[in-house]
Amino acid sequence: MLRPVPLLLCLTFMLSGCATLSQSRFNPLNWIDRPARIIEPGSATEQLVPADRQIVRVDLRAPVSQITSVQVDRFPAGIIITARGIAAGTGYFNADLVPVGAENGVLSLEMRAEAPVSPAPGGTPAISAAAQLDTADLAGVRRIEVRSASNALSATR
Repeated sequence: MLRPVPLLLCLTFMLSGCATLSQSRFNPLNWIDRPARIIEPGSATEQLVPADRQIVRVDLRAPVSQITSVQVDRFPAGIIITARGIAAGTGYFNADLVPVGAENGVLSLEMRAEAPVSPAPGGTPAISAAAQLDTADLAGVRRIEVRSASNALSATR
């Protein structure tokens, strides 16, 4: 009599963990009746995130002091824009080319970088950033302009 009991216990535990039998009546964990919550299609359910919620992105980066060069490289899926500039001091990081607007065939980008908490001693304030644009993003764009706090440089496609 002692031999079948461990065998039945092992079989019970194996069946309870089996994924295909997890909802069947052979699973011992389903032998206890639990109240089922049925959500009907079209019924009003309470959402965790309100539908009118707006996501606001705050960019604390400032424009770099000056743009020194802009380079546009083509590849089959679009272009890569590389801009080099001079920051207000050493230690600036997280540089990016942020789209400002597009009108009359001119795509305007602004080179922004995050200021350090404390300026690093020595070094150079040179900084660079790049952005990739797909051919779909370039529809109707003839010229690309990269701005800074004091100047702007442009390149034609």
